[in-house]
Amino acid sequence: MRKVIYLLIAAALLSSCATGGKVKSVKKQEKIQVQAPVPPAGITFTEIENFGDFASIQMPYAGSKFGSQESGGAKNDAGEYIATATYGGNHIYVNSDVSSMIKDDGDASDVNVALEGIQKSYYFRTMMKKDTLEEEYTDVTIAGKKCKRVFVNYKFISENWSSATYSLGYIVPHNGTTAFIFIDKAKSELKDFETDLTMVDSALRYMVETVEFK
Repeated sequence: MRKVIYLLIAAALLSSCATGGKVKSVKKQEKIQVQAPVPPAGITFTEIENFGDFASIQMPYAGSKFGSQESGGAKNDAGEYIATATYGGNHIYVNSDVSSMIKDDGDASDVNVALEGIQKSYYFRTMMKKDTLEEEYTDVTIAGKKCKRVFVNYKFISENWSSATYSLGYIVPHNGTTAFIFIDKAKSELKDFETDLTMVDSALRYMVETVEFK
C-alpha cells in the first residue's frame, strides 16, 4: 500500500515539475520610431499653416543670410498676411499650385510638364536667354516625394567684379498638381557662390522634406 502511495506522490511531483517547466514565449513588438527631419544648422524655420494648398510649410525666416519681408498679398486661410522668406535679400517663393503661375499644356501633376511651363514663365524667361546659362534638371526623391530639382545659373566676370546669378528650386507633385519651392534670380559674389548655393539648397530641401499638403 505504501508503495502505491509513494508512486502516486512521485507521479504528482513529476507532473508538477513538467507543468512548471513550460515557458510561454512572448514576442515583444518593437516600435519603430521614425526620426523627425533635422533642420540645417544655423537656420531658424517658422511653421506656416493653411497657406494655399500647403497644410504646413516651414519657412526659413532667420539665421545665416535668411530673413523675412512683409508680403503685400500672400495670405493664409485665416486672412493673415504671410511674410516672404529671403536669402541675402533675394526672395524665396512657395507656390503650392504651379498651374497658377504657368500656362498648363498637359498633366499638371507631371514634374516634366511643370518644368517646361516654368522655363517659359516670367520667373525664368530672361535667364533662359543668357548665352552663358548653365542648366541642371535632376530627378530626386525627398521624403518619398518624387521631385524635380531645378538649377540654372550664369556668371559675370570682369577685372573688377565677378558674380553669379542663379535660380534654384524643387518641383513637388501632390494631389493632381505640382508645387514649386524656389529662389529666383538670386545674386552672389562669385567667391561666395558655392557657400550660398549650399546654404539655400539645404533650406529648400528641408522645406520639401517637411511640407504637408491639404
